[in-house]
Amino acid sequence: MKFSFTIFILFFSSATFAEIKDKELLNSYNEGCLGENVGLSMSVGEQFFICGCLTSEISKKYSIEELLDDEDYVETEKFNDITNYCVSIILDRR
Repeated sequence: MKFSFTIFILFFSSATFAEIKDKELLNSYNEGCLGENVGLSMSVGEQFFICGCLTSEISKKYSIEELLDDEDYVETEKFNDITNYCVSIILDRR
């Protein structure tokens, strides 16, 4: 019984703790973010910070499959939570 429970915990804990470790993919994501035109809504330094924060948080909370297979991932609650977190850091510093 303990063995079955251990396997169950290991299976579901690894599924809930996604992490992207592919530096090339993360660098591409970060460069794409930095390539966005944000106009006057933030400074260049703030854009670097936001993009770095987004890249870091996405690497911790998404799997490669989630990121690549879901074209609408930016519309999910998970992505909105990440964005709100990163933006709140900038707003708290102003």
